[in-house]
Amino acid sequence: MTDIFGLSTETIAQTLLIGFVIAISIVLVMGLRNRIILKLALRNIPRRPGQTVLIIVGIMLSTVIISASLGTGDTLSYSIKRSAVNGLGEIDLIVTKKMIVAPDTWEFSPSYMSYSEYDNLAEQLKEYENIDSLAALLSENVAVSNPRTSLTDGRVNLTAWQQSNHFGDSTGDLEAISGKTVDYDQLNSNEIIINEPLAEKLDAVKGDTIQLYQKDEINDLSVIEIVKPKGAGGVEPTIVMSLSYAQKIFEVEDKINWVLISNKGDAYEGTELSEEVAKHIRVILADKSVALDLQRLLSENQMISAISSHDNNLSETQKEEIDLLTELLQKEPISDELVDLLSKDSTRTEVLTALNNAGINKEKVHNAEFLFESLSDYSIQDIKTQLLELADFLAAFIVSFFMILGSFSMMVGVLLIFLIFVLLAAARRSEMGMTRAIGARRGHLIQMFVFEGTAYSLISSAAGVAAGLGVSALIVLTLNNIFSTFTDFFEFSPNFSINGIIISYCLGMVISFATVTVSAYRVSYLNIVTAVRGLPAPLNESSSSLKEIIVSLIKGFSKPIALLVSTFSNLFALRVIFSASQLLKFVFSLILLPQVILVTIIRLLVHFFMQGWLALIAGAGIAYWGSEIRERESLFGLGISITIVGIGLTARRLLRLANLDVAIIDRFIFTFMGIVILIYWIFPIPYEEITGELEGGPDILFTSGVSMVAAAVWTIMYNADIIVKIATLLSGRSGKIRPILVTAVAYPMSAKFRTGITLAMFALVVFTLTVMSVLSSTFGTQFSDPEVVTGGWDIEGTINAKTPIEDIRKDMNPQTLEKIDAIGGHTLMGAEVRPFDNEGPAWETTALWALDDGFMANAGFDIKIAADGYGPTSKDIWQKLIDNPNLAVVGGNEVQTSENRQDGWRKDYLKGLYYDSESFTPFDIEVNANNSDATIKLTIVGVLDRVHEQNGSSQAIYTSKGNIDSVMQYNLPVTNYRFKLKPDSNIQEVSRSIQRSFLRQGMETQDVKKALREENAAGQTFQRLFVAFMSLGLLVGVAALGVVSTRAVVERRQQIGVLRAVGYKRYMIQASFLLESSFISLMGVLIGLVLGLTLSYNAFLDIRQDANVDNLIYSVPWLQLGIIISITYIFAIITTFVPSRQAAKIAPAEALRYE
Repeated sequence: MTDIFGLSTETIAQTLLIGFVIAISIVLVMGLRNRIILKLALRNIPRRPGQTVLIIVGIMLSTVIISASLGTGDTLSYSIKRSAVNGLGEIDLIVTKKMIVAPDTWEFSPSYMSYSEYDNLAEQLKEYENIDSLAALLSENVAVSNPRTSLTDGRVNLTAWQQSNHFGDSTGDLEAISGKTVDYDQLNSNEIIINEPLAEKLDAVKGDTIQLYQKDEINDLSVIEIVKPKGAGGVEPTIVMSLSYAQKIFEVEDKINWVLISNKGDAYEGTELSEEVAKHIRVILADKSVALDLQRLLSENQMISAISSHDNNLSETQKEEIDLLTELLQKEPISDELVDLLSKDSTRTEVLTALNNAGINKEKVHNAEFLFESLSDYSIQDIKTQLLELADFLAAFIVSFFMILGSFSMMVGVLLIFLIFVLLAAARRSEMGMTRAIGARRGHLIQMFVFEGTAYSLISSAAGVAAGLGVSALIVLTLNNIFSTFTDFFEFSPNFSINGIIISYCLGMVISFATVTVSAYRVSYLNIVTAVRGLPAPLNESSSSLKEIIVSLIKGFSKPIALLVSTFSNLFALRVIFSASQLLKFVFSLILLPQVILVTIIRLLVHFFMQGWLALIAGAGIAYWGSEIRERESLFGLGISITIVGIGLTARRLLRLANLDVAIIDRFIFTFMGIVILIYWIFPIPYEEITGELEGGPDILFTSGVSMVAAAVWTIMYNADIIVKIATLLSGRSGKIRPILVTAVAYPMSAKFRTGITLAMFALVVFTLTVMSVLSSTFGTQFSDPEVVTGGWDIEGTINAKTPIEDIRKDMNPQTLEKIDAIGGHTLMGAEVRPFDNEGPAWETTALWALDDGFMANAGFDIKIAADGYGPTSKDIWQKLIDNPNLAVVGGNEVQTSENRQDGWRKDYLKGLYYDSESFTPFDIEVNANNSDATIKLTIVGVLDRVHEQNGSSQAIYTSKGNIDSVMQYNLPVTNYRFKLKPDSNIQEVSRSIQRSFLRQGMETQDVKKALREENAAGQTFQRLFVAFMSLGLLVGVAALGVVSTRAVVERRQQIGVLRAVGYKRYMIQASFLLESSFISLMGVLIGLVLGLTLSYNAFLDIRQDANVDNLIYSVPWLQLGIIISITYIFAIITTFVPSRQAAKIAPAEALRYE
């Protein structure tokens, strides 16, 4: 993996490593200067090994998530790249001839070129230093069978190679499964080599005779070797034969359809030259006179203006190319760089789009389009680079996706670190007070906790990286199980890069170290007298005034100056040793000065934020930035939430001026803020009229979750006495339970800060799990009925286009035919489309389904929107398409969802048609099917329901095959068949019988409903994978309960003694601790569950309304959530059980004497 969030992984790793080294160096220097403080800090680690292990486990979670995300990304990138290199071998670029369909046939493969054209290209490239190999290739899809085993495969790649004599190196080698190299140049006419996947599918061995079906002929071929699935051997089922024999079979004497190019360097290094080599070949193959005509046309002022002002959501690279194009168009003579740009398909598309959007004269646009088409007869594809870039893109996407999902758990981990040090500070408060009393400064206490936290972080980050890589391996194993449902030719192989490991360790360390430092700074505030005497801390113990902050900043600036003056004074007094010591202190002070400034700035911001006015400004600014500039709903919502907090804090400050009770003010203000924030997120406010349409995304989940959970937690904690009163009332009639329950609730409610943090940990993770689980389950309801999704079809069969079926009913086994109720056929092809009047946009690409009458008459595909005058039922519209072949319907995913929602796949030829429309006026379009010379006029009369999209119906146009046959002047072969069986028919038996009936056509069948269920099951497995990944955060909550319970036993030793002295028995003490943990964990779970269900329901309503999907049903996976919550609760009780037993065993007399 090379990039994360648009940044180079190598740069990120180096930056984090430098930051890590600097941070550790500063800590080491501080430790060497204050060795006593260092010893005091580190001695606490081995004193309580159990607590140390618990702390390390809690701290390492952030590192686990980062490491698992990066490890999965590295694995994904490596596996796709390896698959690409294995499949392509040394091949870097391919050259094909642009597709020109003959009047009596149709082809999906590239058009043929003469061998002399290839030889001419080889001659021109033989002196080019960046190419080391060139080969001619004939490649086709064929249907084959093995008579010995009666097994067939209708989708086999047939390849025939011949290396160019102008180059010494080979474009690809074949390696037998025995390990030896196979020479395919020595193949005789009827000899073939097959790869391992095809051998497994046909159960073939060396010496078998394989039958190849081409048109009406059967060709018997002898298998002389079986090779490994890589390089020239292909990854999918492949046959390799001699070029001359392949040309004879396909009746294309002296022709090929691919030119394969290998760049200098190995399979990976060669891609670095691909862009330069592709540019060189494009210039060679372009017609210079046409390029010159195109330059003259496009260099006109109005053309230049239209192109330069074009900005149709272009990427930065595309914008740079457009800028370069407009610059080169105005320069003479024409340059190779301009010829290269004009030869690119992307340039042609953007230029024609720009000219059409600018309203340029149609004749000039058509002229430009003709010149672009005439510029070159060839297409150059940088295929390996594209695959490698795809690998990095998918890896970066997976990393960002896992990081966003794991952001909740990472935040929970940060809260745990903070909680740990708050508890440690509370446990050592007396010790810290005595340390201060004998002369230590507050900075020494900060250093003490930083030293201890750094030690924990160093260990936990290493453990976290190892654990994260283990989690990544489990994720990869799950992904392999999912992908095995769809393909046997691809598998993820765990691979972890050194950059990923460095980033994981250093970033985890940075997060832990930063949190430790902030925590240490907070807990260092204490009143020496109350700390030494063990009295409760004053309410404002951790607060600092503006005066103190400014004084600390002045001290930070003045210290280096004072040390520098002292250094020169001692130097003038000839105190060289003392001067050197002062100089070192001066250097160290300068190093720490940026840290002092940063900390002071943060303290100032926090101080003004707590006053309210800064929160108001920040919230309003973020809301404006999110709505007007970034147009992100998450940022706008975050700004509104901060603005509400600002209003509350401002009111709090004003009310305190009235000398009212501080506790009452805080309760009122924080309850107000919490309720208003919850209202904002729970009850959707129609703010679109003010902000316009804002973009959502996974980030809205994080923003809303943090805002809602924080609001709910502080609302509950500032009204904790109500919960205690409720517990007292509920237990009033049960004398035995009441003392246990009241103490179990009272203790956590008295420690609001730590209880609030623990509640937030559970609530955040449960909130995320609830939202993700509910939405995944809800989306699954759309495809829960296979009968609806598949349109009632039971079996799908595909054949090879080279061996069509004349009459499927006539050629089928009669006994099988009796079990079939209906048969439909269709052919899927590429097409270009535009409005029939040609006013507006240029051609746009789409897919075209050519349906026969049987398909249209028997398909249960629902029409979502019927055009005026058509319908009213779906059957009526399909019958109209049978009666009038000039009609068509468009796929639900081809049209925009609504006028206010701009989907990424907007098609201009459907402008004005929306999926949420009640009806529409029929309109005409012009279709160019399969790059034919003739075009078809179609009238759109309906929009297909999106519920069928899992059945292959997506972004396509559906029309009668008869209309296309008449325009193309030949009968289009049907390549896909659908079969609807009679009741009580066995799908598997009928499917196998159909396949046997059409061995020569390479018929491959599948149970479409079973395939749909398998796809849904794979999707559910994928969803469970994400849920399991996010559930890592629950481990933090469990660890937090263990830390809280362990510290509670120590803190409450005397209180336990008092309770035992007044009559509490051991089981009551233990039950009180267990009930306390139950209360905290279940309260956190309840907060997360309620908020998650609320937000997911709002999201469901928005999605159903925006996407206009009526069959979407709100579904809560109670069993899944129940299992997760139950397991969490059980582990929470387990972690509390040991501390509770320890508490129950404390003798009253011993506890009361405890100091």
